[in-house]
Amino acid sequence: MGDRYVGNNFWNSIQKQIEQIEQLEKIRKSKKTADEKLYNEASFLFYNSSLLYNLFWGRNGSEYFSVLSGTPKWKGVDTFLKSTVSFEFIEEVRRGYDNHNTLLKSLKLFKKIVQDYPQSKLKEKAAYSVALTYYYLSTEGWNTPLRQKDSWDDLAIKAFYDFVNQFPKSSMADDALLSIATLTLEEQVVEKLIKDYPKGDRRREAEKMLR
Repeated sequence: MGDRYVGNNFWNSIQKQIEQIEQLEKIRKSKKTADEKLYNEASFLFYNSSLLYNLFWGRNGSEYFSVLSGTPKWKGVDTFLKSTVSFEFIEEVRRGYDNHNTLLKSLKLFKKIVQDYPQSKLKEKAAYSVALTYYYLSTEGWNTPLRQKDSWDDLAIKAFYDFVNQFPKSSMADDALLSIATLTLEEQVVEKLIKDYPKGDRRREAEKMLR
């Protein structure tokens, strides 16, 4: 019964990935403007984290953790014996891990909209999405890519501050400040939210946090 469940679950996951790929192709081939297509693709990747998982590699599609702890051998390396796992092997696994992270893919596209389409009506949403993606990378505990010095927390805080400074009248500015407060636990950030956005939908939450 267990094997049948795993098998069915595996094939259901494969079918789901096929459907997601078809939806992604529709987004890319649509007749919308270039910035709209980028935003729609980035959003789709953001909300479909299993799209790029290699289901043949490990349980739950998480090849990084399965290779290091759940797979007896991979490329001739016995991953049950830590002494046989080289630094080069870890780097290769990490590169594969990063390459299959849809949040990193969506982050790149959101950034492209902000940088390459400064007049886009989607720039505000894309800039907020950059910060939000950093936030999720942090709160979900994703490892930073190889040789990245800044933590997800630091990048999220900076991106949220940049957003508030660039779009102070945005309906998402108070959301950005609340996210900063959640990451930093700084009282002055909560006070700024309450002072600058007294009619914002995050005021009550901020007041509760301040108490």
